[in-house]
Formats: sequence, structure tokens, C-alpha cells
Amino acid sequence: MVWPTAGVYETPHPSSAVVKTKHAGDIVGASTCEGATYNEWSYVLVATDAAADGRGWMRAEAVVYV
Repeated sequence: MVWPTAGVYETPHPSSAVVKTKHAGDIVGASTCEGATYNEWSYVLVATDAAADGRGWMRAEAVVYV
């Protein structure tokens, strides 16, 4: 399934602030394969200037690895 939009969160938590929205086909960068989970949600670390520390989190299901 392709998600039309996906949030980039400040922290890997479902109630965290969305700092950026990515659209289907957008490319995101990551320097590691770091991940995190919160209950049933899985997140992957992405690089973004929109987050205070330059590290944002996206739902793993929204990311297609290339």
C-alpha cells in the first residue's frame, strides 16, 4: 500500500509533534538503520532540518526502502 502522505515526527511516539509532511514519492535520508517502537507502531529514523536535533521519525509502514 502506498501512503499518499506521511508525517515526520519529533520523537517516535504517536502523539509527538509532526514537524514535516512527506508525500508519496518523496525521498528521505537516513544515516543509520535505527528504529524504535511504541506499542504496535514502528518508526524509522530520518534526517530532517525541521526537527530540533536534525533527527525525525517516520512510521516504518510509510517508508519504502531502496
